Amino acid sequence: MFRWEAEHRGLLHDGVRMRRGIAGCHEYSIAGGEVCQAFVPTPLPPRPSLILDMDLEHCLDLANLALGRLDGMSALMPAPSVLLYSYIRKEAVLSSRIEGTQSSLADLMLYEAEGAPGLPLDDAREVSCYVSALEHGIDQVRRGMPRVGADGSRIDPPAMRNGRRADLRVHRLSRPAELRRPMSFFIRSAVPADIAACIALRGRTRENAVPAARLAELGITEASWSGQVRDGELPGFVAEAGGVLAGYCFGDAGSGEIVVLALLPEHEGHGLGRALLERTVAHLRGLGHQRLFLGCSDNPAHRSHGFYRRLGWRPTGERDGLGDEVLELLPG
Repeated sequence: MFRWEAEHRGLLHDGVRMRRGIAGCHEYSIAGGEVCQAFVPTPLPPRPSLILDMDLEHCLDLANLALGRLDGMSALMPAPSVLLYSYIRKEAVLSSRIEGTQSSLADLMLYEAEGAPGLPLDDAREVSCYVSALEHGIDQVRRGMPRVGADGSRIDPPAMRNGRRADLRVHRLSRPAELRRPMSFFIRSAVPADIAACIALRGRTRENAVPAARLAELGITEASWSGQVRDGELPGFVAEAGGVLAGYCFGDAGSGEIVVLALLPEHEGHGLGRALLERTVAHLRGLGHQRLFLGCSDNPAHRSHGFYRRLGWRPTGERDGLGDEVLELLPG
């Protein structure tokens, strides 16, 4: 912010007007199922360096006064934790998605209120562990204890013992100050040349993996699939990470069926599946289909069971030819 103000107020550095350099760059990423651009700033300190003249120091004084007023108001509150309750949990839900959890804020609150039938129990428990970690971190800061030691070790709170990282009590960071960079994907329309890689990926999914030989028995080959894509019968979208296929989604242009949605396990939990599905849904809607449908496992232990239902897909009471439950998505 100060570099921007310095440039637009014409501050001078070494007798010449300061020129704004490249403040950073944008990288495509997936957040909450949406394709967005993440701004990655250039390293600090800024070049050229800031000039703290009287005007800028006055702005800093105003900012410090505002922080003082905020601190004073929090001191008058009988229970600041009540105000922070929902914010801490929302942050925990978002942070835990990096590890692949699919729990929502509502799932977490129901879990903390003794749980409810149909909840993704493991995912809700995982997010609850993140809440405990956040509260533990706040307590550590208040005590003046650093979260990261001088040797790069980080100690998790005891409440993390029920989480997925229960076996990792001490974590070693290659660089303590290093932040995890967002996963970046490039989503585009599928072309016939993608199908060979799509068939190979279909056999590597976490659940319901189907090898190429089995697909061939079902009449699904590279020639047949790529032909349908070429003719516009099976439109779809593919996602690439570093130029390598990470996932895809295809739909039937004639019936409005979502035929397949597949991701590599290492790319789960980044909102990529939702982004691919939404792109395909939008494309089929554009072809005039109001009712979309798909076949899905009716086993609540499978990730796909909760995934589609959280996105608004509802059971029809029907079964498809493979015995899967048929879900539908209606407008609105």
